[in-house]
Amino acid sequence: MSNHAKAWVLARVLKALAFSNQLSKAMQNNDFYKALVDVHKENDVTSIGELIVQLVFSRYARKESNELSVPRTLKSHYFQNEYNTRLSTEAATKYFYAKSDEQEKTLSLLQIFSQKTGTSWVLNVINN
Repeated sequence: MSNHAKAWVLARVLKALAFSNQLSKAMQNNDFYKALVDVHKENDVTSIGELIVQLVFSRYARKESNELSVPRTLKSHYFQNEYNTRLSTEAATKYFYAKSDEQEKTLSLLQIFSQKTGTSWVLNVINN
């Protein structure tokens, strides 16, 4: 499989796990965790799938892998059918890199936005 395809497959699984509050449990599996790290390292952020992988990487693996770079953004803004997912995912990723006062504001706005847009699974990534 291409790196891009791996990211999409993994992103769908990550999103489902987050939606069902099982992501934290899945991250305890060493093979699954390693797959997340490997897919994140192999991909540039060119799709929503890679953006979701980056979000979960930021939550669970960034500190352990000594990742010092800022989160990557999508190279294209042409994701009209995934616009709400993109905004929620980028805001949730921002949360992990922000200072505590900025985290509070980001989380407050994200809670409102994600509930209205059906992207509340990103809150489960943050809170679990």
